[in-house]
Amino acid sequence: MYEELVVKKNGENESRAVLDGLTHSNYPIETHITSLGPGMAPHAPHHHVNEEVLMLQTGQLDVMIEGKTTRAHGGQRDFRALE
Repeated sequence: MYEELVVKKNGENESRAVLDGLTHSNYPIETHITSLGPGMAPHAPHHHVNEEVLMLQTGQLDVMIEGKTTRAHGGQRDFRALE
């Protein structure tokens, strides 16, 4: 199935849309798988009104939450460090 997902490329970055729909209460939900090139960002910094979930399989990623940047590592299970 992964190989069948449409790939959107942006330089060295690749993104595959997995889910784009609504929850049972009509709240929009979207899931994607993104591979970033070394030193690349997925998009410009922005703010989410609601929650965002991040799962990092490999490598490391700098994440900014409320103005504080924290480095997340692939396989990290305790994301309280990102609060």
